[in-house]
Amino acid sequence: MPNFRQRKWLWVGIAIAVMIILTLVAAPNSGRKNDSGSTYGRSPDGYGAWYEYMSKQEIPLKRWRKPFAQLIEDDVQDATYLKILSKSDYLLGFIDVSSMELDWISQGNTLVVIGKYEAATAAPFTSSIPYRQETLSNNQIKIATTRRFQQGNKDQSILQDRYGAVVWQEPIGKGKIIYCSTPFLAANA
Repeated sequence: MPNFRQRKWLWVGIAIAVMIILTLVAAPNSGRKNDSGSTYGRSPDGYGAWYEYMSKQEIPLKRWRKPFAQLIEDDVQDATYLKILSKSDYLLGFIDVSSMELDWISQGNTLVVIGKYEAATAAPFTSSIPYRQETLSNNQIKIATTRRFQQGNKDQSILQDRYGAVVWQEPIGKGKIIYCSTPFLAANA
């Protein structure tokens, strides 16, 4: 009888050890730096492939690895600043355009906000939207979101369907803000 109990505890110990090892090996790496939306990121929510594509098109791009305040201090003008929001930005409350950003935009600059949170609509999750306003255009952009901006002026829409705008703009002084409701418009995904 004691031999059976010893074996039982041995098997329980082995099972616990296997579960601990599997947990350590298979658990997600929570210590990984959050680079969601980064042009350096190669993950599906990164923009590394987009940056590479734009570089091959010889479009002048500069990766800005400093805070936005440094951009203003360096007095960069006639520029477009791309701000990619992630889910953690919404949880932390970093979703509004700051007064510092508004001042910079009003001087004739452009801020592009990718991933602006909008309410879900009755739109199908995957849809193709004409890039140009012509009804017979073959230039379709495939969008994977039901989120649309519905309260704006139709003249401000850049990419829209009957459910609302996926991409729209708002003039601010001499500049403008361009919003996009999907965070994956040009992401690696």
